[in-house]
Amino acid sequence: MTVREKMVAFREKMHADLDTMAGKCGISRILLGMVENGEVTHPEIVKRIQEQYKLTDIEAEELLPVNRRPHHPEYDPDRYVSDKDKERRITIVSNKSKESEFLAYKNDMYGRKTKAI
Repeated sequence: MTVREKMVAFREKMHADLDTMAGKCGISRILLGMVENGEVTHPEIVKRIQEQYKLTDIEAEELLPVNRRPHHPEYDPDRYVSDKDKERRITIVSNKSKESEFLAYKNDMYGRKTKAI
């Protein structure tokens, strides 16, 4: 039984329609129908669906795009992140000391590097 089949079976066992389950998940009926029919969705939405449908972590992983599935060979969470967005993240910069310590820096709202810690 696939995850989608399990979701439909669970919903039918609960005697709930798409509107009811979508309300419990906090998403639209259309989105839930798309997920039940094989579409993938955002990790935050998958968490909501997982809670309501009582899915395991591995089952819930199948509702994610392949680049967001930790157990998939194409796992790359930054695949669709632009270079500009990557620059905004905390950058690890080597301290060049003998202890090889690392300092964490981040860009502030003006693009200047500031200590994150």
